[in-house]
Amino acid sequence: MDTLDEQASATNPDSDKVAFLVTCGALSGQLHKKRFASGRCGKSIRTETRWLTPLEFVYEALGQRDGSWMKDIEYDRKPIGHLIKNKMLYIHSDLCICCLCKPSPKDLENEKNDDECYVCKSNGELVKCDLCPRSFHQKCHVPQVKEQVIKEDKPWMCIFCSFKSIQELLYPDEQKLEDVMTHQISRHMVACPYLLLFVYSADENQIFATNPEEYLKAYTSIIKTPMWLGKMAEKLQEKLYKTLGEFLADFELIFTNCTTYNKNNAEFHAVGKHLKLLLDQEIRKVFNIPD
Repeated sequence: MDTLDEQASATNPDSDKVAFLVTCGALSGQLHKKRFASGRCGKSIRTETRWLTPLEFVYEALGQRDGSWMKDIEYDRKPIGHLIKNKMLYIHSDLCICCLCKPSPKDLENEKNDDECYVCKSNGELVKCDLCPRSFHQKCHVPQVKEQVIKEDKPWMCIFCSFKSIQELLYPDEQKLEDVMTHQISRHMVACPYLLLFVYSADENQIFATNPEEYLKAYTSIIKTPMWLGKMAEKLQEKLYKTLGEFLADFELIFTNCTTYNKNNAEFHAVGKHLKLLLDQEIRKVFNIPD
């Protein structure tokens, strides 16, 4: 980084951001710098359900097509026009012929989905869901995406969309946690992969994704039974869990280990505690268990 860039970064912390949390009315999304070209070019704003251009974002939020997107869309309670004024965002020239401003049919198709894996947050060869914006590496998705789907370019639905499509049918009646724990896991082969990928995605820094023995000093002298999300994915893929209780117990083991190892590290202890809270809430939603 040169001196001017260092000065800009020091005076404006937003200069290093790759995405901005933006709002318009009640609608929110992440505006990604590298996808932004103008109001009408580049689907740069990622909402929960799709990628939108700034103009499309305003229309979905307010039903307006008047072109005042720089005022109507806000970041940090200010119109995003100030991001352009402060050179945090750059509007492309009318003569620009980049893939955002002059997209091919393939470029337009690619704009519908994420540029990185929803699980591990890295790019590469991705399989794209046809019903939502998510993308995945073949082996990151649970269950792993079949080669036939990739080779034949067949329409494909991710586990998030699969679960959402049948959630109300799976668990229409309220259940008790102690009863659910005894269920055969074969009854929950959509819900369990969903929960695992939910935690994977919520673990933004991938703290619990891989074997902690590989990067934490003296880990096994403190923790006798290591567990991590990748190992859970392998066990689920290889059908090593018999009951739902066994599956959920491995989540509990991950967070218990985190608490034990990080008893003197408040930051990592808090990360584990927060993720466990998210998981507990999601388990109740998934299996229709009242508070």
